[in-house]
Amino acid sequence: MKFKSKYTLQKTVGFIAYALGVWAMLYLYWKHSHSTYRYWLVLLPVLPMIYLIVITLRGFSEKDEMWRKIISESLAFSAIATAWTCCSFFLFRAIGVSTFHVEWVFFIMVAYYLIGFFFSWRRYK
Repeated sequence: MKFKSKYTLQKTVGFIAYALGVWAMLYLYWKHSHSTYRYWLVLLPVLPMIYLIVITLRGFSEKDEMWRKIISESLAFSAIATAWTCCSFFLFRAIGVSTFHVEWVFFIMVAYYLIGFFFSWRRYK
């Protein structure tokens, strides 16, 4: 089996391990809901996530200098813009505007990453 990137198979294995870790965490949490140790189950998906982060950083470090600059600027823009957006929601809550669910932070971060990627890519084109 031929993959375009040598990290594709490793990322696939990491995502499968992460999904199994989440499934095992949820299954064991409800099965042992009476146990005080059930909160330690949150660590099950953490190890595959650490593996995925290491693989992603390895793939990032092997890109050429221009793509590393574009991606790192996009990530920096995404992190700063997401942080400011989340901080501004505290102010909105103070004036009575309804809050958003935590899951939306991921979607906001991805949207800001794509915006940052577009502007960074255009600048270095």
